[in-house]
Amino acid sequence: MSGTGNLWKNFGTMSPSSLKFFSYSCSDEIVKRLQQLVPSGSHIVDYGGGAGLMTGALPDAEFRVSFVDHSPDSITEVVHKYQDRPGFLDAYHVDDSNTLEPPADAVLMLELIEHLYDEPLSLAFQQVEEMLGPSGKLFITTPNDEDLDKKQIYCPQCDFIRHRWQHVRRWDADSLRKFLQEKNFDVASIYAVHMLENLKNVGTLRFLINVFKRFVNNLISSKPANLVAVATKKR
Repeated sequence: MSGTGNLWKNFGTMSPSSLKFFSYSCSDEIVKRLQQLVPSGSHIVDYGGGAGLMTGALPDAEFRVSFVDHSPDSITEVVHKYQDRPGFLDAYHVDDSNTLEPPADAVLMLELIEHLYDEPLSLAFQQVEEMLGPSGKLFITTPNDEDLDKKQIYCPQCDFIRHRWQHVRRWDADSLRKFLQEKNFDVASIYAVHMLENLKNVGTLRFLINVFKRFVNNLISSKPANLVAVATKKR
């Protein structure tokens, strides 16, 4: 298995809707938390940015943003959508991320690390460490203490039982803290929060909003909280 060429092999079968939902629904909350970590004008890298929805939200908050992903199609789409937007710097394939300039003030890894096996996970954190400036912040979200067995489904196309969203590992605060320390990061904070509790209103009719909020409340009651970690690389 080659290096970064296989970094994202799990993502190839993920549905676009599952990738988009978190970033779209929680982008305002993510931006709010970033604003508490780094000043306006900071360079943010959306690592594993998928459809680029967070990449689109960050310039509106007066951040400069670079996009990094494995998918040439995603990179092309993001460049097409945002190339003329003030604050958007560039888009990179993961294999070319070592050319990223300037160094990142913060790197986002949103709902990503639960999808990666050992080797690609290590490669991802090696890349992130190289991207970050001396005092840069790493911001991670992942499901908290997820019961992977409860989300198994049968895939008739591949005749295989797999996790509904292709999650391959479970994280809790202790395991994530230990992993980050092993990967040369100092952990500033790790905490659990339901990001969906602050789901943004996108202007839908009030009736539909209320119906959807009831659905979200039911989802929250059964879905693990998001685990959020903030770290800096060791000096």
